[in-house]
Amino acid sequence: GVFMKRTVAKHKPKPAVITMGYRILSSSKFWLAMTALMGATFLGYQAFEFTSFVHEGLTIRTNLFGSSFFTLTGFHGAHVTVGVLWLLHHTAFGQRHYPANTLLPRAGVSWLGPTWVLEGAPDDHPWTREAAVGPPTWEALAERPSSILNVADVPVSERVGASVSHACRHLGDAASSERTGLSHYTVPPGQLMNPPHSHSAEEEIFVVLEGSGTLYLYPSPRRGGAIEERSVRAGSTVARPAGSGVAHSLTAGEDGLTLLAYGTRDPNDITYYPRSGKVSIRGVGVIGRIEQLDYWDGED
Repeated sequence: GVFMKRTVAKHKPKPAVITMGYRILSSSKFWLAMTALMGATFLGYQAFEFTSFVHEGLTIRTNLFGSSFFTLTGFHGAHVTVGVLWLLHHTAFGQRHYPANTLLPRAGVSWLGPTWVLEGAPDDHPWTREAAVGPPTWEALAERPSSILNVADVPVSERVGASVSHACRHLGDAASSERTGLSHYTVPPGQLMNPPHSHSAEEEIFVVLEGSGTLYLYPSPRRGGAIEERSVRAGSTVARPAGSGVAHSLTAGEDGLTLLAYGTRDPNDITYYPRSGKVSIRGVGVIGRIEQLDYWDGED
């Protein structure tokens, strides 16, 4: 669950507490796969039916009934086939969206987007109703779920190289995150956090917790230009939007660098590494090198 505390202006002594939060998955892999399975089952029965009629001597050329039956049901079967293929494609490659829905079970109200059900008068706001219930009570605390963990409890993955060194804790993986990546990095003085790279579809955000360093921005191979430098320190937040063509890297200063790295884990992402010329295609797990060419090379 998601736990938040907030005080309602009219009831300051009584904090309102969201005791449960959940998400309704509008197009989950499970239900898409189940729908595709039902469609495939229908097609199997239809194929069996067609085969049985043909063995009995009824074909599309036998009579008017045969022509009408095979034509109409054939079009229906084709429609279902297209739908099953689309569902399987969407299940494997489509983006799932998670509409947020927050429930206040004790107050009996639920937010659906910008409003709540059932919407009441201004003085009947969900926070007001929640505060009127009073402080929450419990008899025994449940065990902490695996999706809640402490940074210190996550195993460290270390990398020591000539230019790239770090100690990394993959917090998102440890907490069983599916669509969000979050990692805790500690970078020794003078070392790169990771090789310079740019993403085609994944957006990244870096938050410096301790130390200082330098952000390097490498120009796009097609546009050219000089490498830019930006100083960062504790509290600095760096956003690297996807598809900019500008590669980035962070180098630790004399006092080292500790930071959080967030990414969107887009399965369609392609990563380019300008120093080595490598390209990583995430969705298929392939990393290789390509030759950088001019756009018009070989066209005339």
